[in-house]
Amino acid sequence: LILADTDESLSGGNFHAEPVAVAADTIAMAVCEIGSLAERRVAMLVDPSLSGLPAFLTPRPGLDSGFMIPQVTAAARVAENRQRAFPASVDSIPTSANQEDHVSMAAHGARRLGEMAANARAIVAIELLAAVQACDVHAPLASSAPLEAVPARLRSRVPTLVEDRHLHPDLAEAIGLVASGAIADAVAPVRLPALDRAGRGRLAGAGRGRAGARPDPGPFRGIDLPVVATGTMSLTGPAVRRPAPDARCLRTGAALPII
Repeated sequence: LILADTDESLSGGNFHAEPVAVAADTIAMAVCEIGSLAERRVAMLVDPSLSGLPAFLTPRPGLDSGFMIPQVTAAARVAENRQRAFPASVDSIPTSANQEDHVSMAAHGARRLGEMAANARAIVAIELLAAVQACDVHAPLASSAPLEAVPARLRSRVPTLVEDRHLHPDLAEAIGLVASGAIADAVAPVRLPALDRAGRGRLAGAGRGRAGARPDPGPFRGIDLPVVATGTMSLTGPAVRRPAPDARCLRTGAALPII
């Protein structure tokens, strides 16, 4: 037994830690999957054949790398988490002259979770950076007020990527926002969709209003994007008058992360 408050370790409990090991394995798989899904969304954003956006989310594709290396970084962290996600509870090795014939490996299974969580936070932070950059491409189209709060929170710390620069400071800022809960707080009034008593779907909570127009697109001005329509409303070109809420994020391939 490890007593963190008193910095004591007491041996001789003679209990089996298999339930802890299995729980740790389950958490590891969930953490790994969160990062894996986030990385795939980033991959879709930087691929112009899938997103219809400028390659690697840079206004100068071919000259600048844009978000190429951040996606590579996310992929590397996903690969590391996949290796660590192998179930520790199935890897039993007898010890103590076969007196301990079934070892749970719970300590190892729990210890890796901290590093896996750090990797997952970094991957989600990369998705945050990429998703907001993708939304900048669609400026001055605006999304709903809660979603606009997320880019505003990030842009208060990290400017739009106009040309290649050292991105470690940007990633550190984004990781800090994710880890602190600031991104989740930005959309705190919003709750998940729910069913009313009649079984009809509805959006619960506040935050369904439409935000005003976003700032001038700046470096992305003049970039032609494929026309995507919802119903009879075009999302690009001069026909746009009243973009539907969240319209500008429909084509990015990723939802803004709020975890």
